[in-house]
Amino acid sequence: MKDRLAASEEKETDDLRREIDELEDRIDDLTSFSIGSQLQS
Repeated sequence: MKDRLAASEEKETDDLRREIDELEDRIDDLTSFSIGSQLQS
């Protein structure tokens, strides 16, 4: 039982870490785009 719980927690942690990485990438894309737009104006 303990092993199953640890395995499921590990999977959730991996999923959350991946989701955070994707969100950080999107934030980088959006902020670099807005800076680029401001420079062109």
